[in-house]
Amino acid sequence: MRKLAVLLITVLALTGCPAWAEATPGEIVSGYLSVVAALEDGSAGYSLKLAKAVCEVIGFAKTHGEDADLSGKLSTAWDALGEERQARFTENFSEVALMADELFEHAEDVLPTFEDAGVGEDIAPLAKDEQAKQSWQALAEATRSIIDE
Repeated sequence: MRKLAVLLITVLALTGCPAWAEATPGEIVSGYLSVVAALEDGSAGYSLKLAKAVCEVIGFAKTHGEDADLSGKLSTAWDALGEERQARFTENFSEVALMADELFEHAEDVLPTFEDAGVGEDIAPLAKDEQAKQSWQALAEATRSIIDE
């Protein structure tokens, strides 16, 4: 399903069609916050799971990055997440952000990890996509403001 979503985003981007949609707080929880919160540092295959999560998060950002009220909806979704998952998200976010930023700045260095995780074909076009980068940066900035509250 995730591969299909990334493929659709890629096709829309290549054809010049807008690929974004407004996110509901529920979509933010399931498509972003829960993905990051589910990571377990120290578990077997952590770097591969991290790469898959980053792929999902960047796909989410690209799809919803033009949402004018993303920050407000993110705040609502954050409140709905619950304290335990908020803590796990906060613990994991810096690793996700680091890998995502590295992808956009030095894709050649991290693409092998994404390929090993089985999402190389999904992430490669996004790594070169300026709109995906800007959407990720906006999402990361909004996220940091909520975490730092």
